[in-house]
Amino acid sequence: MVDYIIVLFDVCLGAYLLYCGITGKGKLYVNENIRRGDERKHRKIIRIMSSILGPVMLCMGLLEYLNSRPDTDWPWLILPSMWLIVVVIIVIWFILVYRVTDHQRKRTRPKGSTMKAPEGAFDFPDEEVRRPARPAKNDPKKKK
Repeated sequence: MVDYIIVLFDVCLGAYLLYCGITGKGKLYVNENIRRGDERKHRKIIRIMSSILGPVMLCMGLLEYLNSRPDTDWPWLILPSMWLIVVVIIVIWFILVYRVTDHQRKRTRPKGSTMKAPEGAFDFPDEEVRRPARPAKNDPKKKK
């Protein structure tokens, strides 16, 4: 059962990459940290790499499905080379995208975001107002 889920994931990922490569649309193209003037180059890289990786992932998913069936034995010869091809393509993809990324640009927070990281686990600010502790219900000191 788990094998089929992984196969389904491979097929869906391959289909999405193929869709992004053919249409030029999708979340793969959204990146705020691309250098000015390199936006077209970034879109071209994403489009080419997803056009290459999409069919490879689709074929790999189908081969994994055939390999998981008890009546076939031949796909295990092809699958390791397919995995190697996928890893090489992804590494090349990351290198190419890294080259067009602006590493000096500061990351901006969304408007209205005031979240700060805590200074320490037991470091409480001094201006915090602390309420006095309530007396217990059966406190003998408490008179009625």
